[in-house]
Amino acid sequence: FNDIIQGYTLIGWFLNPKLTYYPVKNAKIEAGVHFLKYSGIENFTQAIPTLSFQYKAGNYTNIILGTLYGSTNHQMIEPIFRYEYYFTDNVENGLQFLFDTKIYKGDIWINWQQFIFKGDDSQEIFTFGLSNKFILNPKNETQQFYIPIQIIFVHQGGQINETSEKLITINNSAFGIGYSFMPNLSFIDKISAEQYYVAYNDMSTTYQSPYIQGFGLYSKLDAKLKNFNFNF
Repeated sequence: FNDIIQGYTLIGWFLNPKLTYYPVKNAKIEAGVHFLKYSGIENFTQAIPTLSFQYKAGNYTNIILGTLYGSTNHQMIEPIFRYEYYFTDNVENGLQFLFDTKIYKGDIWINWQQFIFKGDDSQEIFTFGLSNKFILNPKNETQQFYIPIQIIFVHQGGQINETSEKLITINNSAFGIGYSFMPNLSFIDKISAEQYYVAYNDMSTTYQSPYIQGFGLYSKLDAKLKNFNFNF
């Protein structure tokens, strides 16, 4: 109960059975169905087919076409990309590039959320995101300094549709610095601290939201223990 957002409760479950096939050594195909069922509702809220093709292009790059490794796998901070999307909007479809080297870890993707045909009265909707981490001291195995950069664009529009809805393009970005420590302890895997500068910019042709631009500071402390994670 507040002036910002109405309260709600998420009770239910989701299930994503799938089959995996490796046609060649460096590629795989996964097919399945994602079911989302809220308690107190007879029917499924979501029953979405999932299909993805993943190709390992070298030692450090993976390309995914179809159903993506989305939601919390993007490893974005919560004000930019809500953790609850893991439950409410788990399935993302589009194109994704994953990079994993000693000095750079990256996730670049486009999630196509709504398709349109010619003459539709709805808008096409897609999200483009980048989640990057540049490691400054890759040779240190116990302590790590890094620079996280996270950028996300959400676009609603279209060129072949017929609607009175206005074009919307929103950008949120986060630039920070982080430090992590891996102590040689049996009950703690890693402790990390991050400080971000977060910026918001409404790039729409006609402004629909009450705020055009803004910024903020976001501090984060993580402790990964053996049996659970602590986030502050």
